[in-house]
Amino acid sequence: MGAGWKATIDGLGTTATVITVRRDVEAGSVLSADDVDTARWPIALIPDRAVQSNPVGLTVRADLVSGEVLVHSRLFPTPDGLDAGHRLVPLPLPLAPPPLSPGTSVELFGIRSLGDGLTTASTELTGGVVVHIDDQSIGIAIGEAAVPIVLEHVAFGVVDVIVVP
Repeated sequence: MGAGWKATIDGLGTTATVITVRRDVEAGSVLSADDVDTARWPIALIPDRAVQSNPVGLTVRADLVSGEVLVHSRLFPTPDGLDAGHRLVPLPLPLAPPPLSPGTSVELFGIRSLGDGLTTASTELTGGVVVHIDDQSIGIAIGEAAVPIVLEHVAFGVVDVIVVP
């Protein structure tokens, strides 16, 4: 940090310690001590909901960029990558999946087979956030109340994953 930058910061008034991102971190990663640092920032420039406690071990919800102040909305609040009251549901990877990555917001729609080639109309089941993706499945965090209906559609029908812009 150059002397000019320090003078600018000092000129903005009282500072406080914030947690910053030391290097770029991809969504879905678990934060390590090597990923974060602390810095003094002017209080007037500290974002609302800046993380105040040690974030090591928490899962990143969206890509982080080196130098940014770490805020709660960029992290899942539990070490397993889930918000409180949510559960991780694995869905089979569709043949033509939409562009997904950890942190992507999605809506789940279900279609159930009625037999004889008939199906129900597509029904919105719930919203969620992609936590994990591999070559066979997508792990999506959804509210615990929606888990039974989503699993029922996985077992006896189809669940479509739609990206929420």
